[in-house]
Amino acid sequence: MLSIHGLNASATAADTGFLILPELIGSQTIGSEVAYMSTPTPGAANVIGFAGLGAGPTFSAVTGTFSTNFNLALSTSDPSAVIRYTVDGSQPTTSSPAYTAPIAITTTTQVRARAFPAGFLPSPIVSHTFYKLAAEIQNFNSNLPIVVIDNFGQGSVPQNSAQSGYMAIFEPGETGRSSITDAPTTISRTGLRIRGSSTAGDPKHQYKLETWDDQNDDRAVEILGMPAESDWVLFASYNFDRALMRNDFIYELSNEIGQYAVRTRFVEVFLNTGGGELNQGDYVGVYSFMESIKRDDDRVDVDRLLPSDTTAPDVTGGYIVKIDRCDPGDSGFSGANQGMCFVEPDETTLEQPARDPQEQYIRNYVNQFGTALNGVNFTNPTTGYAAYLDVDRSIDHHMLNVLAMNVDALRLSTYLYKPRDGKLTFGPIWDFDRSMESYDGRDDNPSQWNGPPDSTIYFTSDSRNIWWGRLFQDPNFWQKWIDRWQELRETKFSTDHIFSVIDGFAAELNEAAVRNFVTWSAAPPRTGGFPAEVTNLKNWLSTRVAWIDSRFTRKAALSQPSGTVTQGFQVSLSGPAGATLYYTTDGSDPRLSGGGIS
Repeated sequence: MLSIHGLNASATAADTGFLILPELIGSQTIGSEVAYMSTPTPGAANVIGFAGLGAGPTFSAVTGTFSTNFNLALSTSDPSAVIRYTVDGSQPTTSSPAYTAPIAITTTTQVRARAFPAGFLPSPIVSHTFYKLAAEIQNFNSNLPIVVIDNFGQGSVPQNSAQSGYMAIFEPGETGRSSITDAPTTISRTGLRIRGSSTAGDPKHQYKLETWDDQNDDRAVEILGMPAESDWVLFASYNFDRALMRNDFIYELSNEIGQYAVRTRFVEVFLNTGGGELNQGDYVGVYSFMESIKRDDDRVDVDRLLPSDTTAPDVTGGYIVKIDRCDPGDSGFSGANQGMCFVEPDETTLEQPARDPQEQYIRNYVNQFGTALNGVNFTNPTTGYAAYLDVDRSIDHHMLNVLAMNVDALRLSTYLYKPRDGKLTFGPIWDFDRSMESYDGRDDNPSQWNGPPDSTIYFTSDSRNIWWGRLFQDPNFWQKWIDRWQELRETKFSTDHIFSVIDGFAAELNEAAVRNFVTWSAAPPRTGGFPAEVTNLKNWLSTRVAWIDSRFTRKAALSQPSGTVTQGFQVSLSGPAGATLYYTTDGSDPRLSGGGIS
């Protein structure tokens, strides 16, 4: 079993994608193969014109690494077929070189081939990549998975468009080690671009990664045990998070308390953009291979909106929006006095005339929430803000940000979604590299609610954080927050559990962190190295949770938890010194709405 942050699952090797031809109308057996007629001729003789036979060409070697040059043989089961191939990343066509003799593989090479049978449409394309290893990395191995990406000499990865490449992932085997000379467990063509806003200029880049088929279309791939999808992120902890785990830690806690956050997996990455053999200079360190935020049954689980979904209940969901800088070319919208951006459906899709009812619906819904929130009767559970907002899930979202003292929380990198027939909900959480005494500086003091005024103010409203101050004017909302905090402090937010998660991540990272900081020596760990970063993170969090505890009245405790007792059993209550304790035995709440005594 793989240890995935947010999930435990088994991994399977991915195969290469293949073209699905829409022309497949009927079929005819030719020898032991099945060919598909491209032109229907009902009641008449068949005509020439079949799709290619079976799969594409067979390779004598498959994607992997090598250190000794070799010859690659290609073959096909159809004696009439001509195999054509390319080594420059382009798709094979009738003008590509015909395969007549084994191909000499002497450096990192991507070979793409397809069969062109006489009188038939061509077969699917088959691609394999062969990574030549320089002598100094032929023995490279790790306790983490190893990711190798090559763009075949295209140079630096761009920021605004996806650059084609090929990825191979090598996972630990029975020995618990992954080796760059083993057979990869996952292979895929990829589209890669630099991601991030303030971090885009860092020397250790973050990347948005798409897995592609041989037509450069999205292809869902299961990666490192995470559910199959085509959109991923290679997150680079660099200047701000030198413990290399702040995002992973908070995402793990979120998943554990029942609020979906992206799953992550620590990896070591080689990225070759200069062409030629893979060498030590292509090592770019420790990354978190993680899911991107996306509508999907295994990610943000809301219904897919179809163009025809223009009336209730279909038009009511699902939507994903964000409070953040909008993507290039997008203008976003203002809802309930808060600037927002469309995520799914995206702005280009919603601008289509047929989609206008969907765009108007989500705009109107957010504005209706704002009207209820700012109304005189905003605390009314039926007509106030709670009619439009999933209160419990949104409290969890807020609390995770407060726990970490995320200095950009609620005003940047903040996602919301709306399920069909459901309420607006904050989440999934995102972007915690500037938190928990990172190297940002505004998050250093764990014994205060907020950092300095230019960071997030959690419990009052300002021009960047419109809604939360009003929510916390409702004493019942505040009490729900406190009750949830004290509940979680006994389970997933307990100091012991927090330390257990961090220690588990540190055990994964201890070895690779040393190599990472040799490569990125301009952003070194604290004195004492990576272990000192881990200790500092634990100390900050233990101080943080204890300080938050001290802000609230300790809840009353029973002398014995619930369960079967003997006749005549008596239970006693204890609480803070000097406090008067109130109780009921009929299941009712000792508190009135607003905090009074029932």
